[in-house]
Amino acid sequence: SAGIGAVTGATAYLITQQAQQAREIEKMATVAQVSVQQIQALGYASEQFNISGENMAEILKDVNDKLGDFTENEGGEFADFMENIAPTVGLTIEKLQELSGPDALIAIKTAMDEANVPMKSQIFYLESIANDASALMPLLDNQGQKLF
Repeated sequence: SAGIGAVTGATAYLITQQAQQAREIEKMATVAQVSVQQIQALGYASEQFNISGENMAEILKDVNDKLGDFTENEGGEFADFMENIAPTVGLTIEKLQELSGPDALIAIKTAMDEANVPMKSQIFYLESIANDASALMPLLDNQGQKLF
């Protein structure tokens, strides 16, 4: 009887934990503007480069936040990129706003590659846009092939 009670309690705990984890994943997906399946896949891809899925979601949240900040007041951490790099390759804030978090990051990395921005400067811009975003650079190369 005691064993059955312990198993029942452990099962209830695991179900509660899984439900909480599912809610967290759904929340991360919403903030990153991607589906639950896509945030899980992005988390898996980023973990191959020692970036947790949670950290990946934070990076994507930062990107969306900084895009919104620039859209509202044309300032913030996105300003340098939008003034120095984006115009040289024809990338606009409107175009970036249409993209999901991962696609926006890929567009930003692609724009810097097309503008021949040196690697150290790319790191500066990515870190300005989102903390730890430069760690995603290998995933963002070649239109995000490794990321997706």
